[in-house]
Amino acid sequence: SVLGPLVDLEPILRRFEASGDAVWGLTENREVRPHLQSYFLLFRGDCFAIREFRRFWGAIRMKADKEGIVLRYEIGLTDLLRRLKLSWRAAFPSAAVERHPGWYPHPPGTTNQTLFLWDTLLREYSFPFVKRILLNGYVEQIPSVTGWPAVVLGMPDLLPDARALVIEVAQGAKAH
Repeated sequence: SVLGPLVDLEPILRRFEASGDAVWGLTENREVRPHLQSYFLLFRGDCFAIREFRRFWGAIRMKADKEGIVLRYEIGLTDLLRRLKLSWRAAFPSAAVERHPGWYPHPPGTTNQTLFLWDTLLREYSFPFVKRILLNGYVEQIPSVTGWPAVVLGMPDLLPDARALVIEVAQGAKAH
């Protein structure tokens, strides 16, 4: 669901290690209720010593609809973490993003910063990924997304392999 990593993940991994939290995600989303977004998650090994935690992962099944996946597994995981009293955190919390002056007009109740503040995450926070949905026609709600290759290629810490990937994806998008 994402393109990247665009930048070195080592600083994020070091922050996770230093945090002491049981689980980290890159971002949280407040739609429905606050939850970690599942495209990038880090777990401490002791989480898997908990039977209910292992049972959750063992019960995951393929689902055709994205909304069902988000409700059952993405929000469900964060609900489970709350029940088990496991600490969790987003490396890029939505509360900080929601206060940003560049926050886009968006449908009420929508707080997905990976969609509505994608360029600020990349420019100001060296965010390591861009959501593929932005590259695949979500343009009508987010006008700035048409310039995504320039934003990504302008990142000072962009990985060389990511540069080549961005150019390839951008050229492929123009061909369609």
